[in-house]
Amino acid sequence: MMSKKSDLRSIAVSITGAPRTFERHPYHLKTQIERISEVDYYFCLSTSDTSQRDSKGGIQDANFTFIDTVIRTAYRPIVYKNVSIPFLHNTKCNVRSNMPVIFDKSNQSTLHRQWETLATIRMCFTHITNHEFNRRMMYSYIWRIRPDILFYHQLPNILHIVLPTFPEGRIGCNHEPCLNDHLAFLPRYAAAQYFTIADDYTYCRGDYNSMLYYIAETLFEKFKSCFTIDKTIRYTLSRPFGIDCARVPQAEKFECLSFPVHQSLHQYIF
Repeated sequence: MMSKKSDLRSIAVSITGAPRTFERHPYHLKTQIERISEVDYYFCLSTSDTSQRDSKGGIQDANFTFIDTVIRTAYRPIVYKNVSIPFLHNTKCNVRSNMPVIFDKSNQSTLHRQWETLATIRMCFTHITNHEFNRRMMYSYIWRIRPDILFYHQLPNILHIVLPTFPEGRIGCNHEPCLNDHLAFLPRYAAAQYFTIADDYTYCRGDYNSMLYYIAETLFEKFKSCFTIDKTIRYTLSRPFGIDCARVPQAEKFECLSFPVHQSLHQYIF
């Protein structure tokens, strides 16, 4: 259902991360998002070689020529950047002992792996705030979505949220409830708390304790009890080997496995 005219363009959607499998389902996010409301898109896609390697060790060589055409013609973003942000070691910051260790099958350290994600998110937020300044008006909400996300169930109407809203996380947590960094739906007042996590390391002097081993744990500490988990946001990731249905709850597996892969290059309407 589309929002009322007064709500149009009150949402900024930051699509950030490595594009990886985005080209397999290029119109999927647009279809899902614009079922709820018209939005302003901001694309900041990581292009470094390491960012194309997922946590399972799979590599997806993205077709940036095709992706560029789709984004510019279908999404018509306010900002579209392909970025490769080099990791700069902060010698004045003492990190936890587990941060320099290898994180996953990407063969990057925990700090380096998560830095690429957080620095790209931070850059995109800067573009959003610059546009707000130029138009002399702030967005009401800012969302962050990874480009390789697949919603195997219709995205619920999450307009007019009061608290930062996340899907239910399933990995990287030592507590309940578990947040997940793949998606975030934020009222404007809470956006900076999420989008500027990279600054904690960039401007760190002394001990760096604000980012934990997983970004999900960092988010939990950042927002404490001031957030909500929406279990109706049902999604997974598109991997080089196909749709990753292994991470979804057992009760939702059939729905995930039934996602029409053969229609992935076309608009998918529920």
